[in-house]
Amino acid sequence: AGQGQRGNTDAWVVKINGEGVISWQKLVGGTGYDAAGNLVATSDGGCVMVGQTASSDGDMAGKTRFGGGDMWAVKVNSGGGVGWVQPLGGSGDDIATTVQQVSDGGFIVAGNFGTASASTDGRVYRLGAAGNPIGGGQSFGGPGKDEIAHIEAFNDGSFLLTGNTESTNIPGYKGAMDAWVIKLDAGYSVTWQKAFGGAGIDQGYCIQPTTDGGYVMGGIA
Repeated sequence: AGQGQRGNTDAWVVKINGEGVISWQKLVGGTGYDAAGNLVATSDGGCVMVGQTASSDGDMAGKTRFGGGDMWAVKVNSGGGVGWVQPLGGSGDDIATTVQQVSDGGFIVAGNFGTASASTDGRVYRLGAAGNPIGGGQSFGGPGKDEIAHIEAFNDGSFLLTGNTESTNIPGYKGAMDAWVIKLDAGYSVTWQKAFGGAGIDQGYCIQPTTDGGYVMGGIA
């Protein structure tokens, strides 16, 4: 109540203090469908949240839409105000699923490109600290449906992605849908990738490095 909802679905971020009391909350979006599914706390006390937007007004006024539902990233400052909004994507239906802040103060945003298609690709964008895209986005995957659920950034500039794949040319592919892990170097070239699972539906949801130099992935099988 009193937050100024613009559409049936707005992105919503809530700051909660150490005692569990709401410090502030913010709705972001326009009259279309707007959602956020992941965020990262930023070094200035705010956050950047990512998801999908179908609005061209409200907080998206003046921004170039790409078509369908777009990926978007929203910077919310430490007091709950919107710092910047950045749509990303192509002419299809795209959604951002994960975001990390990198060492230069910018952000790496990843998600799914062409989510209404049977041949979705995972997509990665680099943003500067002010939300400006640095170069174009890059797609990863094979001929099937490939989706990214989580990205992890490392101090050497490399990245690790996990999600799921239906592409038969991914090493280790077993069938139906497999969990998918892909390692990128600082130039976004694939160092290695591998599918995990069995003959049924398997999905990777999150991944973290371990102290022995490996990684632990969680998902469903």
